[in-house]
Amino acid sequence: MPTLRGSRHRLAFAARHRANLARAVSTGVALLGLQGRRLEPGRAEKVGGGMTVFEHFRLELTPNGYSCSWPGLPEDIVILFDRLRMDRYGQLGAEVTAYIGDRRLHSAWATITTTEGRSKLAGRLEKVEPEASWQEMVEAGCVAVRNHFRQGEPAILMADAPDVDTDAAQLRDAHTGDPILAANELTIAFGDGDTGKSMVALLFASIIHDGRSDLAGLEVPGRPVKVAYADWETSAATQKARLRRMFGEFYPKDLVYIPGAGLSLPDSVDRFQRIIREHRVGYLIIDSIAYSCGGPPEEAAVASGFLNALQQLGLGRSLGVLAIAHVTKADAKSSTDKPFGSAFWANSARMTWYLRRNEGHRDQYSVGMFCKKHNLGPRSRSIGLTLDYSDGGLVFGRTDAVNDAALAVGERLSLRVHRALLDGKQPMTYAQLADLLDADPKVVAETCRRGLGTMFTKVPTESREVRIGVLIREVKAV
Repeated sequence: MPTLRGSRHRLAFAARHRANLARAVSTGVALLGLQGRRLEPGRAEKVGGGMTVFEHFRLELTPNGYSCSWPGLPEDIVILFDRLRMDRYGQLGAEVTAYIGDRRLHSAWATITTTEGRSKLAGRLEKVEPEASWQEMVEAGCVAVRNHFRQGEPAILMADAPDVDTDAAQLRDAHTGDPILAANELTIAFGDGDTGKSMVALLFASIIHDGRSDLAGLEVPGRPVKVAYADWETSAATQKARLRRMFGEFYPKDLVYIPGAGLSLPDSVDRFQRIIREHRVGYLIIDSIAYSCGGPPEEAAVASGFLNALQQLGLGRSLGVLAIAHVTKADAKSSTDKPFGSAFWANSARMTWYLRRNEGHRDQYSVGMFCKKHNLGPRSRSIGLTLDYSDGGLVFGRTDAVNDAALAVGERLSLRVHRALLDGKQPMTYAQLADLLDADPKVVAETCRRGLGTMFTKVPTESREVRIGVLIREVKAV
């Protein structure tokens, strides 16, 4: 925009400009509201009744809202509408900023759907720059923004939707090929405190960010993407120290760190949008849900508001998210299929992982990861990671999560029963299985009954005691 000269500069609007502007805002806004398209400068169109649309008015989308401008007038006038929000009464508000050239006239929050809100805004602008027709321009911008905001994104036919690979993974197990983090979707990793969730998340972040393929048997199927670590639990200095412990001086120095700064994610959408856009972030890690959701995690409205915020950031289109969550003390003692809080947390994620820790030795321990949900395909197989601090650094390795008795509690009981029967190489009673797996006999019996005909079979015995064996299907030669 051209720079204005002189602090007491005033616009010299001729009478014909006032008349043309008034005609533009009265007919141009009506056309935009009905047909949902922008008026291109330099064009005149006929609307019903023979009225002519003046070419000055233009409405455009910006990264944070809308821009209204009148490029054909003697000076460049722009009104920006950012951070649009609907209040509980259905009134639309926005942060409105008006410019003449590169000179900012006024910036304030305004309710743009009420006559009082628009009049106050126009009155304030008239005090700063009395020669402009602010009543007409404010009315034009507010009505156009309101109409477009209410229309929202248009519906499309399924045939016109972009093709995506539903099996695409941001991170996968190099040994099995199973996905660990879904691409452009929400994954939740949950477990008890001091499980090592943040350390595992930093490992994932480093692999995705740098495309490393030599760490704990994990790999990035496609190209690496820029990762941001949003942290509500500790500090940038702490996370940097953790990374240096993992990688020494070869840690990912351009990994983006976003401090929570005491504000919830739903209240920080504009800030996160700017950071994601400026740094071209393709994957976001949130540590953790409880501190970033902005309310009690048990409430469905809090969970849905959190998901809506992620969608505004690009979830499902250009951004994948790993969110860390916690479990209750009771769940930490046994196993659980869902993170602490509302069921909407697990419902909103495409993949969920339950993490469980085996204490091991003082400087070494293992973490089992058990897939509890995968909407885009079959559940991924369990993963065992080892964390070794013995040499002053941190080295990740792999272990068998299912054969580790302390970790295997996190696995699905049906799979644990199946493996126990295979390892024992003979049928067992419900009591024997329960004693071997340290599980409730009634739960074991119900699990086996649900798996009859698919995983298990009843083995005939001389006594009335029920014995369960592994179902093996015969394959007939053709």
